[in-house]
Amino acid sequence: MTTLWLDLETYNGTTPISAGTHRYAEDAEILLMAYAIDDGPVQVVDMTAGAKAPRELQAALADPKVKIWAHNSHFDRTILKRALPELVGDPSRWRDTMVQALAHGLPGSLSELCDILRIPQDKAKDKEARGLMLTFSKPDFKGRRFTSLTNPHEWAKFLNYARLDVEAMRAVHKALPRWNYAGAELELWHLDQRINDRGVQIDVHLVEACVEAVGAAQAGLALRTAEITNGSVQAATQRDALLAYALQEYGVGLPDLTASTIERRLQDPGLDEGLRELLRIRQQAATSSTAKYTALALSVSADGRLRGTLQFCGASRTGRWSGRLFQPQNLPRPSLPQGEIVMGIQALLAGGAELIFDDIMELASSALRGAIIAPHGRKLVVADLSNIEGRVAAWLAGASFALGFTLEAPCFTSLGLAIAAAAFLGLFLVVFGPILAAAFRVRCGLGFTVARVVFGLCHVYSPFVAPNTAHIDAVCMWVLATLNSRPAPANSGDAPLSRLSSLQRLINAADSDFSFATRSSPLGLNLKRTASAASSVIDTVAPWILPPVFNTTWPILTPS
Repeated sequence: MTTLWLDLETYNGTTPISAGTHRYAEDAEILLMAYAIDDGPVQVVDMTAGAKAPRELQAALADPKVKIWAHNSHFDRTILKRALPELVGDPSRWRDTMVQALAHGLPGSLSELCDILRIPQDKAKDKEARGLMLTFSKPDFKGRRFTSLTNPHEWAKFLNYARLDVEAMRAVHKALPRWNYAGAELELWHLDQRINDRGVQIDVHLVEACVEAVGAAQAGLALRTAEITNGSVQAATQRDALLAYALQEYGVGLPDLTASTIERRLQDPGLDEGLRELLRIRQQAATSSTAKYTALALSVSADGRLRGTLQFCGASRTGRWSGRLFQPQNLPRPSLPQGEIVMGIQALLAGGAELIFDDIMELASSALRGAIIAPHGRKLVVADLSNIEGRVAAWLAGASFALGFTLEAPCFTSLGLAIAAAAFLGLFLVVFGPILAAAFRVRCGLGFTVARVVFGLCHVYSPFVAPNTAHIDAVCMWVLATLNSRPAPANSGDAPLSRLSSLQRLINAADSDFSFATRSSPLGLNLKRTASAASSVIDTVAPWILPPVFNTTWPILTPS
């Protein structure tokens, strides 16, 4: 006995599966246990009939040498851990056919895998079984529960469905490749399972306060919308009604109500004040990130921790993790200063945030990261890797010149940093000062483009000077913002996560400077082609030129 194939069917009358596996498991009841040992026949145990787990199943679960396979094993393992905690230990014994498929760029659905891998029909997941599973796994819309006593004929089909599921899973495993689900990748998945099992501590009181505050704010926004439109639009979230009202009452045709469209319209000085208020209300009401508080309130376990938020290999092409429930990888960037967020959280907990803040939706969105807290006696430690994706990509491509962006040298003193910054900027100003002056006078043409590229390179490659170059970044970003005729971002002193992407945006902007000349001049067309060709090699040339100038080295994958 080396392999146990396992599949559970469950019932929960209070918590939907959309609340997450761990929250669902707290109230779940096991209906059926379908299992098979190695290539043996599939056995189905009806737990509702008072049956207990057979001895061979208990022996397989207790034997540390037996590998346990399941499809979406995180669900089965979590359910079984509550039913038989003494037999279900560390996840290192578990394997998952769904993750095996995801690791090779295939869908995770068992029925889809059967179609793709051409599993014989008698082993494929019966589509009718989907309806049977929904019938017996939760109450119907009237709150009624169906069992083997109320629907004996359908229950017999349900038992057969459980058997087919295990046969299909076993056949899928044999047909799938295994090279991406072994060795280090398998160990990484086991680590992922431990992370999902541990979860994160959630400030439940803050979540409840935000749900209440957001609900009250949305009701107030809907009431104000109805007042402004005389009942024509009941809520700003009614997209079609709001578009029709704007066109009929103000003669303003909006293509959509996306954030960028509304922002552009609000910048119009001639916009009617009534429509301006409506669009601002729409901005607040459409803040989707506040819905995460509702997801948190539904998904947090009884001990105040949120579990099961990461899906291993959820992105089928890149193999990256994807988020579940709370979507922790997709949290909005706070728009309020940290001090205001701290004060806002205190106000939300006290129930008086509306007395201090005009935009409750903005406050709730900015405070979302504060919902994750450290348990009592612990602290949160935040770590990150500088441009890790770009560096790994460069390493895989063998582009050793593109690795690092960090000096392997003693740290500079403050005086040394100041001298290095002055020398660095002075070099570019001396060499390209005339071009920059001409660019400010003419504000177009080749001089403007070269100046923008030069200071863009200064911004992109400033880490060659010292590990901390926020002051250099600030100056370069200010110059670039001036050249591009737009205000510099408020946090321009922060080192960007991806400087190469900044350079690419810079090159695209420089390339567009030649667009006017290409409309009518063959010479201009050749000039644009020349500029495009030159910009394509900047990333290759610059790393070879700049590092020797500053005597830098290129350590691989150094943390920020």
